[in-house]
Amino acid sequence: YEWTNGELFLNAGDITVTGDGARTTFVDAANGSRFLDLGNGLTAFSLNDLELRNGFDGNDPGGAIENDCDALSLNRVSLRNCMTGIGFGGAIHNRGGMDINACAFIDCIAEANSGQNGGGGGGGAFGGGGAVSSWLGSSSTFENCTFSGSQAF
Repeated sequence: YEWTNGELFLNAGDITVTGDGARTTFVDAANGSRFLDLGNGLTAFSLNDLELRNGFDGNDPGGAIENDCDALSLNRVSLRNCMTGIGFGGAIHNRGGMDINACAFIDCIAEANSGQNGGGGGGGAFGGGGAVSSWLGSSSTFENCTFSGSQAF
């Protein structure tokens, strides 16, 4: 599936999205936007059995997902070739709570900026969390996950 409408902001409800499997259900943003911005008004958000490809955000952390929800759950999801240009969380930037089970993070990049878009404040920002970054006070649990080729610089 082609993801062409830009970032989707969700801030209410208990939402579950389920594909037919990470090897058969692909959602590709073609480096045009991140997929999801999950607000703290969400009760819960679950993503199951699919692959998110080529998510990108040059101005905010989290190339595929920015999470403020306290109950984010990913099950059997692949995040491939996702990137942020602000330096934190090539695939996911977490400020809430998340449980990640049997997921793969492949070739995701958190690239530092020169201070032009926030995080660097003029002095430049460092890259942190090639695949995932989590702020102080957030919670993250990973079980049976694979990390391959992701980097922060």
